[in-house]
Amino acid sequence: MEHLVIDGGSTDGTLELLKRYPHLRVISEPDQGVYDALNKGLRLARGQMIGFLNTDDCYAPGVLARAADCLIRHPQAWAAAGAADLFLVDADGTRRQIMTFPAIPLEQLWSRLTIGVPAFNAWFFRAELFERLGRFNLAYPLSADREFMLRLGLSGLPYATFEGLAYSYRQHPGSLTTSGNPDPGAPYTEPPYILEKRLIAEAYLEDPTLPPDIRPVMRHWHADITSGQVLYALRRGQLRRALAHAGVGWRRNLAWPVEFASRIFAGLLKQSHRTRG
Repeated sequence: MEHLVIDGGSTDGTLELLKRYPHLRVISEPDQGVYDALNKGLRLARGQMIGFLNTDDCYAPGVLARAADCLIRHPQAWAAAGAADLFLVDADGTRRQIMTFPAIPLEQLWSRLTIGVPAFNAWFFRAELFERLGRFNLAYPLSADREFMLRLGLSGLPYATFEGLAYSYRQHPGSLTTSGNPDPGAPYTEPPYILEKRLIAEAYLEDPTLPPDIRPVMRHWHADITSGQVLYALRRGQLRRALAHAGVGWRRNLAWPVEFASRIFAGLLKQSHRTRG
């Protein structure tokens, strides 16, 4: 078992704490963000199976053995995927589960890689996969893990799933992928990861080699993202921004108004169920 800790030059006591554990291999130096750090770890890793553990998150007990066993039992698989959950810790120290994300079966792969939650950290990969597909793209500082998973999906390489919880995401203020101000009265601050996802979808849509059966999936994802941007702007009274986002969506997908109306209807239906409940 190899533990690589890639630190961006912490001055908060992290390095002093890590010195208590001599089995850790610690690299501490400035980097260009989390995915640059992960790429450094990939270059240094010597193991046959690689997983990624984010700051403040947790692996489920025994998950490394279960993931390794899954890859041993499925020698044709390039990755093993488990389930994940999202939790927070209340002021009294109680851990509360908020959401669960089952391991992704093949028939749900593209819906989860785009509109859904890929739960990237609940996946474990054969080291050779990164030589075949490449490492994380630093052009996407907030969503490079999702972009990597899209490459995995496009590759058609097989993967396997295993039972049980693999990974727990901790919800906390300042989370990398949920930054932004949800207060309608605050200045307009769209979470930057939303725009980044849109840019990823657009990059794939502009790729002439994108398989014909995947192109509608990407168009649907792009429509969902831009619909969300329109609603985000409208809730903050930003009509001009909302119209600009609608224009971006419409130019990519002539059926965008239908997609937008479907999202509105789905939201109303969900709200109705919540009210009745």
